[in-house]
Amino acid sequence: MNLDDLRGYLTEPRNDEKARPTVFIARNAPVQPVLDWLTERFAKTDDLTVVTVRIGDDDPGILTRDAVLDLQRPVSKGVPGYGDHFQLPGVSPLTGLRLQCPVDGAKFTRYIYDEASPPTCKVHKGIVLELEK
Repeated sequence: MNLDDLRGYLTEPRNDEKARPTVFIARNAPVQPVLDWLTERFAKTDDLTVVTVRIGDDDPGILTRDAVLDLQRPVSKGVPGYGDHFQLPGVSPLTGLRLQCPVDGAKFTRYIYDEASPPTCKVHKGIVLELEK
């Protein structure tokens, strides 16, 4: 992921919204440490739902909690090369499985779920995502 990818998740600020924290990112900054930091802040502060983001001296954009969670997709512990994510080309009969974090209820969609190696939450490190009921 790079800064251009992050820009795709920014939305325009609205004039009627109240003041919110602003995150300043240098133009040459790596994105992943910034996302990790934002993820941690959103996890620790329940009433924080949106931040303003400035990249260099560019105009600000708004980044929501949901966008940060979408950028921090769950990680599979699968070992590449073992056919974990094998699929033949063409129309897929796969349906998305809805997963949720047991800590805050954040929702994720996965197409592969291995009970022996379940995906974990990026926000709450080490917490295994549960199948939504």
